[in-house]
Amino acid sequence: MSAPDRWSMMKYRGRDAPKGSVEALERAKAELGPLTTRHEPKLEVLCPCEACVETNIRGLATEFNARSLLIEGAPRRKTVVDNLRRVAEAATELAAALVALDDYSRKHLLIASKYLQGQDPITRAYKTAEGMHLPTPETEENPASDGVIVPRLSALHEYVSWRVDELAGWSEPDTPVDKGGNTNLLKERFGPPAWYIVRHAWVLFENCKPGEATALQRQKTVPFFAS
Repeated sequence: MSAPDRWSMMKYRGRDAPKGSVEALERAKAELGPLTTRHEPKLEVLCPCEACVETNIRGLATEFNARSLLIEGAPRRKTVVDNLRRVAEAATELAAALVALDDYSRKHLLIASKYLQGQDPITRAYKTAEGMHLPTPETEENPASDGVIVPRLSALHEYVSWRVDELAGWSEPDTPVDKGGNTNLLKERFGPPAWYIVRHAWVLFENCKPGEATALQRQKTVPFFAS
């Protein structure tokens, strides 16, 4: 079974490095200068020396690129809710199908433990699927049993349903989960990447030039070096 293309939280890896030129980095540092060469370790990330400022600019640009890549194509709330609901429904449907099996079907699906040493494809699949935990038929010695898999599927249905309700906001059935608009779960969580870079560029500028930051200066500090 091939895995479908899916959005991943790790999609930014290897693609988030700053893409600006060396000249762009120098212009960014010039906006924050004049910078010193003396490192002040007690200030940690707030040290205004050239090496630390360059590290902060690169870090801010990298984080901006990572957020932009993460938000690109991220799922909407309704998409996630629908996906999880399908999982919950599939779990309860499979549990019901297993419970409904007649004794002949149950017996046919079981492999006696003395035959489980084989390495044939059927035995390997049986052990991987933990077929020994499937519902068992009634015998002269024991009543029929739902096995371990059925209650596990029922618990999965209950758990996923609770998580769906959390994500959907515990709303009424006819209340829309997604109000529309140009958004998704990552935008809701992190906000627009542009807002992130302007806000943090302001902090960087204010650290190097206290009291001098303006809206224009904070926008010029890093964006042209990011991507």
